[in-house]
This record gives sequence, structure tokens and C-alpha cells, in this order.
Amino acid sequence: MSESEGKHIAKDNYKYKELLIDEQKYLVGVRKRNGSWQILVTNLVEAYEETLTEKTAVARCKQLNPFLVDIDFNERLNNLLIDIPKYAIVCTVQCLKLAFEIEGGKFMFEIKLAQCNPEYFHDNIMNSLYCSFSELHHRYQNLLDIVKKKDKEIEEYKAQGVEILRHSLVTEPFTEKVFNSKLKNSESTDKINVFLNALNLYESLESTKSNDISGKQRSIGAESKSQLDETKPKVKCEGSVKRPWSKEMRCAVNRKLPKRVKDSKQNSAFQYL
Repeated sequence: MSESEGKHIAKDNYKYKELLIDEQKYLVGVRKRNGSWQILVTNLVEAYEETLTEKTAVARCKQLNPFLVDIDFNERLNNLLIDIPKYAIVCTVQCLKLAFEIEGGKFMFEIKLAQCNPEYFHDNIMNSLYCSFSELHHRYQNLLDIVKKKDKEIEEYKAQGVEILRHSLVTEPFTEKVFNSKLKNSESTDKINVFLNALNLYESLESTKSNDISGKQRSIGAESKSQLDETKPKVKCEGSVKRPWSKEMRCAVNRKLPKRVKDSKQNSAFQYL
């Protein structure tokens, strides 16, 4: 396993990939939530899953790999589970057996699947699909509005006598009827691939939302800090001078010393610490 692969970890949201089981296409999703790995396998009709706590997963690693010592099993599992189709050697809806080459042998692991209830299937698969198609429909409507406005903008330019020099850029005015009738998807419908694209779109949208929220929080934090700095009172120290080797003025409290003889060599108090 390459070093670059080791940097990836299973994310909080399911990340799906295609998996062949008995020569049929399935989806396998993995996520890590609350310190546990969750593996979900589905053919869109039935779903199977297993939740592995770190304690259970490490114990299974030790059982299947008794000769491995002084090894970080959590890191190995992250590397293994992030790409189950790549490391799967035996696949059934009851068990997925995984293995990858290590120095001196193979690292083995098994995922023991159990059928999900309908509520789990809906919450973790169908709900993501609904959100994805809702977002796609929203973008579709916005794109239609943008294209229609562009056509009106072009008409306005033409009315002012503007001509397009490159004829290859000339387009017919957009009509939604032609768009819906002539631009249909003629490719064969692979339900698993369609579903996979929709689910991964959902994950991408969730990731974008999280990044936007984090960015806004950082911006608000920086703005609050700036405002706080502006409201802080600026302390001025009378009778103090700036040290030539320092960019900051460091003021100490003037000490009140008893009167001394004028011609004494020690007739002044330090004003700096």
C-alpha cells in the first residue's frame, strides 16, 4: 500500500463505490462516526451493514493476524476500508473478506454484514438521494433563467446594431421545449452508476456547506478580534523613551526614591525594567 493512501481516512459522510457481488453491481459506502466505522452495502433493493467500534475492529485484526505485533491497526483499517473494492478478495452479502500485501505476508480483515431495516435504508440512502435531486432541480431552474436572460441581453445588443464577427459563436434563441425534446440522455441507464453519482454529489454538497460554515466562522472570528483590538485603550507612558533596538515601548512604573545628594552618581531611577 502506498504512503499516499495512508493519508486518507473514512469521512463522516458515506463515500460510495461500486462493488461486484456474485457478478452483480452493488454500492459499498464507508464512514467513520463517533469513533466507529460504519460499512453499508446495497443493490438499491436490500441493504446490509456493520458498525465496528475501534475495540471490536482491533480485536478482529488481532484474531485474523495473530503473527502481527507492534502495528497500528487503526491506520491499517483506515487504509483498507477507504477502498474496499480494491482490497476485496471474497464478496457476499454476508461477509466481505479483505487483504493487502505487507512485508512478509498479508494483512487480513473481514466485514460481517447483517441486513438493515427499512428505516436505516431510508435515512442513509434514500434521504441522500432526495437531497441530491432537489439540489439538481434547483440548479436546473436557475440555469434556465440565466440562459433566457442571456438571450434577452443578446437581443438588446443586436437592436443597438452590434454584430458578431465570428459566425461560429452564433446560436439559436433558447426554447425550453427544444431543450427538453432534443437533448435527452441517450446513454443506457445503469441504475447503480446513476445512484452512485447522485450520492457522491450529495457528499460534495455537504462538504461544500461545511467549508462555507467554517469559512464564515473564521471570518467572524477575525472581524471580532479586529474590533476588540480597536476598542482596547492605548496606554501612554509619560517620561518614557523608546529603546533604539526595540519596536515596542515597554513602560514600567516610575519608582519613587528618597532624595539624594545632587552630586551623587546615582541620582536617577530606572524607568524601564
